[in-house]
Amino acid sequence: MSNDTDSAILKSVSKPNGGIYKVQVVMALFLLGLLLVACPSLVLVVYWLEVDDNPPASVENVVLFSGVRGEVVEEILVSPGGQIAFSVDFCKFTNSAASIRRTWLNDLVYHSTVEIEHPGISEEHPVVLQPGCGTQLVVLDIPTTLPPEEYILGNTITYRVNPLKERFVTYDVGPIIVKEP
Repeated sequence: MSNDTDSAILKSVSKPNGGIYKVQVVMALFLLGLLLVACPSLVLVVYWLEVDDNPPASVENVVLFSGVRGEVVEEILVSPGGQIAFSVDFCKFTNSAASIRRTWLNDLVYHSTVEIEHPGISEEHPVVLQPGCGTQLVVLDIPTTLPPEEYILGNTITYRVNPLKERFVTYDVGPIIVKEP
């Protein structure tokens, strides 16, 4: 018996740290793989958050019309439930879709809750304009709950330029005078 015990001790002494060496190799390979994934990911995150500051779009020249096919005016006079029309010159520099938020501004801010009925435009299907420059005609329904007053229509266009960053383009339309029905 003593002989078996002695040979087992000699075997363990002749191969010191045999099992620990395999664990060290596995850990080294794991850390190397982690570094190969973490470093490029960190560079990409820093680029997305700090470096990528190109504007997604620009808006120029807002022109008000007295009706959908009306003449150019300085201010729009409309009743609640009516329609306004304006054109916007724009340049879009990204392939990203945009979501648009409109608010009616005077002493208070009114957020329109009217559903958009134009085909292809909704929260699930945002506005997708092709990159480049052009003119967009916008026709909007005036909310029936909007009190009679003078308003500025604030437009905020949001572009998700990468998974971590959204960029905003804002422009105002007005004055829009909502009169008594």
